Amino acid sequence: MPILDKLNAYRKGVDQPTVSRYLDADPIQYCQDLRRIAPAKLALDQTVLTGRPSPFPLEANSLYTFLAQRLVATYKMLHCPLLLQQRVPVTLTTDAQGVVVDAQIKY
Repeated sequence: MPILDKLNAYRKGVDQPTVSRYLDADPIQYCQDLRRIAPAKLALDQTVLTGRPSPFPLEANSLYTFLAQRLVATYKMLHCPLLLQQRVPVTLTTDAQGVVVDAQIKY
């Protein structure tokens, strides 16, 4: 089990509030919130984000596809598919160079 001070140091480094007990940093709850909130917000903002440039054009062709790619990567990196027994609700399409060019959100 991680040390609470170390956990809070990490949380501060990624702009998350500190916690006074491990239960308040439950990874399952985080994954559930990520799955519930992020895809809906991404879908809501799709039109605006698609018209904006990607901060990393070699990874994604618009801000929308970049954020979709980051959502998928975060979900997998945090082991959310294993913790929730649910796949990420976003499907990415890449071109021949591996650049994300589209993202479909499925609820």
